[in-house]
Amino acid sequence: MPILSLILWLPLLGALLVTCLPESKSPWIRRLAIADSGAVLALSLGLLHGFAGADSGMQFSESLPWNPQLGSTYALGVDGLSLPMLLLAALLSFVALLASAGVQQGSKGYYAWMLMLETGMAGVFLAQDWALFYLFWELTLIPLFFLIDRWGGARRQRASLTFVLYTMGGSVFLLISLLLLYRQGGGHASTMPAMAQAAANLSPEQQRWVFLCFLLGFGVKIPLFPLHGWLPLAHVEAPSPVSILLSGVLLKMGAYGLLRVCAILPAAALAAQPWLAGLAFFSIIYGGLLAWRQSD
Repeated sequence: MPILSLILWLPLLGALLVTCLPESKSPWIRRLAIADSGAVLALSLGLLHGFAGADSGMQFSESLPWNPQLGSTYALGVDGLSLPMLLLAALLSFVALLASAGVQQGSKGYYAWMLMLETGMAGVFLAQDWALFYLFWELTLIPLFFLIDRWGGARRQRASLTFVLYTMGGSVFLLISLLLLYRQGGGHASTMPAMAQAAANLSPEQQRWVFLCFLLGFGVKIPLFPLHGWLPLAHVEAPSPVSILLSGVLLKMGAYGLLRVCAILPAAALAAQPWLAGLAFFSIIYGGLLAWRQSD
């Protein structure tokens, strides 16, 4: 199996194996999950060793027809932007599993969801097809919801529900922007190069509206003010190992997606630059004032 597919699907295979073990085998469940994540980390480090830094294009590319009717392709690849994020996801997933020794109740479900979350994060950084990207983007929502809802703190139900509502709202705008680009391209392909070509054919006004939808979709995950309402509660109520992934990887997914969009909608990104800079400045001041007033 090609190395990118191996990195992508190995955690999911580990999750399936974990669910086959009885709950009474909790130590073996933990060892299996850690070994599986460790193997993914080792393979990711192998990518780093074989990566040609002077090459600005996609490397280790894989491509198979996935849904010819819709023009979707199982396309994977890494470049100088996605490889560091993939390494970060693999490393912090391994660290989070090592830090999960305190999980005793429902350990089988916990480790299965953690491994599924690792597959979702890896898929976001490896996908070179926007339909595939969106699939893995949504996949991260499911395990994170259950990890907070079942193993979180006293207000875990409220935290998980708030997280889902915010994230699903952002996903609607993300889907709208992708459908607009897909329609502009004639509905023939959803690969990133094809969608980039479709974006180039948009008028400046259309580019700005599509970029705004992308900004709202990814801004929830970053999260940008005022789309950050889910984050404080989720961070407090999530188990500590899950917070490692939440702050270390999942928030960066939004910035990663936005950087990908800036590359295909450069004019719109340039037009939004002053507004984003102003929003960033306000967020710094607003966040600082709130932190200054906190007693906790």
